[in-house]
Amino acid sequence: MPLMNGPVIHLREKNFRDIENDIFVVVMEGDVDRMLDDLRSIRGVPVKVIERALDILIALSLKGYEGRPTGALYLIGDVEGVRRNTSQMIINPFKGWDRVSIMDPKQELTFQAFTQLDGAILIDSRGHARSAGFMIHVKGSKGPDPMENTNDPIPGKGRGTRWRAAKYITSVTSTTALILSHHGDISLFHRGKEIGRMQRRILRLSSERARELFRRSC
Repeated sequence: MPLMNGPVIHLREKNFRDIENDIFVVVMEGDVDRMLDDLRSIRGVPVKVIERALDILIALSLKGYEGRPTGALYLIGDVEGVRRNTSQMIINPFKGWDRVSIMDPKQELTFQAFTQLDGAILIDSRGHARSAGFMIHVKGSKGPDPMENTNDPIPGKGRGTRWRAAKYITSVTSTTALILSHHGDISLFHRGKEIGRMQRRILRLSSERARELFRRSC
């Protein structure tokens, strides 16, 4: 799945040579280049790992997991800092597996599958998965544990638990957080701030425009 400035489109399985009528396509809109450039300006941020995580989340946003919408929270970078502010909710499925890397295309289905667990997925700066299914302790939060309910915010109706957890953990650790909401939006957090967002859209395209976007995405 390519990353580009503007629409990112999943068209690899479609044959566009014989298109004559308008078509509807699902795309991701967002300035990915700007988001990644912002991260490159910060010393020590593993941008290549983050870019690969974005690839996986874009695919999940466009296709879902086994055809169903899914949400996810990836934390990348400061493993020890994250662990000081979290609790494992289930047995860590990555414990003892030192070679499960998000950079390995063969492991993409593994990372997609573990988004079905409640909680977050922790990835170190080299791209190795360190833990999944853990709860983030957001100090000063009110009500139930912040990762106990993973409902996502409805646009315009406030912020959900993943958003609050990402904002907090990136403010107290040297971590970058990526959130995929059940609505298909992807948010990127660093230093306690949302530095960018991609939104899923359904577009009606002419056959000429569809072929143009397909050529750009190859």
